[in-house]
Amino acid sequence: MNTIETKWPPHLCGNVVDTAKGWNLDAYLVALEGWRRGLNLGWHTKDNESIKQMETWFVDEPGRLFSLSNDSKTHFFFRTRGDKVTNEAVIQGSNKLITKSLLMENNVPTPVGGNFNIQLKDEIINYAHKIKYPVVIKPVDGSFGRGVFSNILNDTELETAINSLREVYNETDIIIEKYIKGNEYRIYVVDDKVVAAINRVPANIVGDGVHTIEQLISNKNEQRALNPRLYSCPIKVDMYLHNFINKLGYKLSDIPDKEAVIYLNNKSNISLGGDSIDVLDELPSGIKQIAVNGLRSVPGLKHGAIDLIIDENDENPDQAGYIIELNPTAQIGSLVYPMHGYGRDVPSAIIDYYFPETKSKKHCNRRIYFDFDASIAPLLKQTANTVTVRRNVNSDTLTYEFIIRLYEIDNQNLIDRALKRTALRYDISGTTEYTSRDELVMNLAINKDIMESFELDLKAMGKLHHFKVLNKRECLQPIKHGFEVKDAKRFYIDNLRHNTMEINVALKKKQKLEKRYQQMLSSNSWKVTTPLRKVTGLIKGFKKGDKSGL
Repeated sequence: MNTIETKWPPHLCGNVVDTAKGWNLDAYLVALEGWRRGLNLGWHTKDNESIKQMETWFVDEPGRLFSLSNDSKTHFFFRTRGDKVTNEAVIQGSNKLITKSLLMENNVPTPVGGNFNIQLKDEIINYAHKIKYPVVIKPVDGSFGRGVFSNILNDTELETAINSLREVYNETDIIIEKYIKGNEYRIYVVDDKVVAAINRVPANIVGDGVHTIEQLISNKNEQRALNPRLYSCPIKVDMYLHNFINKLGYKLSDIPDKEAVIYLNNKSNISLGGDSIDVLDELPSGIKQIAVNGLRSVPGLKHGAIDLIIDENDENPDQAGYIIELNPTAQIGSLVYPMHGYGRDVPSAIIDYYFPETKSKKHCNRRIYFDFDASIAPLLKQTANTVTVRRNVNSDTLTYEFIIRLYEIDNQNLIDRALKRTALRYDISGTTEYTSRDELVMNLAINKDIMESFELDLKAMGKLHHFKVLNKRECLQPIKHGFEVKDAKRFYIDNLRHNTMEINVALKKKQKLEKRYQQMLSSNSWKVTTPLRKVTGLIKGFKKGDKSGL
């Protein structure tokens, strides 16, 4: 398998999303983009009146409902979907049957299919004969690949799938459609423009001739854990996986040949362990247009995701796309953080659409971020229904690292307080962290208009508290909003221990000297020479008296 360079948006890397991984990632990415542009950000509970008017689900826990506003307007969001997407569009786009009907009405290619009640088994089988095997059967309303049975080849396999949908998944209405063999894609469209696209590959491992399948799965899960989107979607070793690879002639203890690709699933969903590979630049223009037309088919669906298959048997790949389903509230994490390829800035495209007047500010504050957990803490504690995240500055923010040498290490506490007061006065975000007992590093995000004034104050502060800036350089790492003194306590304790050790050493020396002095006083030589010392003392006193008389 060819190695593809992986590169994510630099302003969304590092520590930026550490507290917003998993289900909260999508909302945080969009909220952060708006906040960085100087928009007012508010997190809300489901009780907010404006939120109540939106189609939402699984919002008992906060962190998925928010608003962005400026002086002229406010928009509310549920995860990645804003209020420009109508509720009717959400309902229609989430229902596979309605979606298929709208696509066909608008001449957008979609697999031939029909809708049946799950109890009508004979009619379902007859329809499969009509459209010819292989077929796919799935629930009318579902997501994450739940209850989808694809590439069904005969009546026996179809009956098994029907029984499973009825007895295991408790479904009543299903869709059966023609199976299209080919690669699957997730495409995101905003305002008639394709802004991101990935090839979704079913869960797999690549042999190295050394490790077992089970070990390769474990290794791959370790890699997935480093990805902000994939970390919550490991490849699960369950009975389904066992049965799947057994049908291929493998078991977990087998050691695959080097470069051998072994699929562990036939579903491409990222949530089921699938790979995400960026393909935006090489996706044919005809396929992009099919995706745009698909979204247009649903009135009021201004942005969202399209899941599409390109038929590998079609001689014209530019027109070989078939839309499988639409997703009005799509996860965007796999588009921003693909496993392979370039991450696409979908959050920026969404904010451009809702707040086009902020486009000129999109590059201003990309190295500063806010703590997701801290921002929603009052909602989690149920002490508030709405939390406003303090507005970010609108002008360019510079990020710099200052290395400071302390010449009096006992001044640490005073220096920390002075630096924090100065940071608050200038509205500077960043951290100070001691790297040794006499050296600290400051990483700061500071408005470029006040940099000169701040440096003059820092120099004056150094004279007062006996420290000096040794070096200043541009800092590329993201900086959290607010100011924090890190690890100071540890170094205070180290200094205290160091001083205590020095005192203890001095006390021990004093005790030794006192002991030697007492030994000397009680020695015979000291006693014998006592008269001589007295005479010597008198002579010294006499000489001193004579000199004073001169």
